[in-house]
Amino acid sequence: MLAQDRLKKLKEWRLKKAGVGKPFQVLSNKTIEEIAEGNPQTIEALAAIPGMGPVKMEQYGEELLSLLRSNIEVDMDFGAPVANNTHVKDTHTIRMPAELKPYVADSDRFFSPLRQIVFAQERYRIAQMGAVERGK
Repeated sequence: MLAQDRLKKLKEWRLKKAGVGKPFQVLSNKTIEEIAEGNPQTIEALAAIPGMGPVKMEQYGEELLSLLRSNIEVDMDFGAPVANNTHVKDTHTIRMPAELKPYVADSDRFFSPLRQIVFAQERYRIAQMGAVERGK
């Protein structure tokens, strides 16, 4: 799903949330645009977006993440073809973050693209913890 499609979906969600109120009272246009562009997949990433303070996170955080996760995009130039993946619709693309690519193991190719990302995220997290412990 492209950022413009996410933006449309987020604006529809915001309009429903606003009910009879004004949509910008739920989330500002700027915040909605930042969410659509950044496509955060974790609470931490969503909370880092300007306009997503503690109150908005409490009110809408989990719901927004659920909405964003329902359309995960996968685009992997090193994994199994997405079309053969039973967990992802053919039309979706999963994007592997560049910082995770070095953490993909050869044996990961036997797993779905989403599982490959999960494994790479865990290896990345472990590497970061080791760097902190070593004082880097």
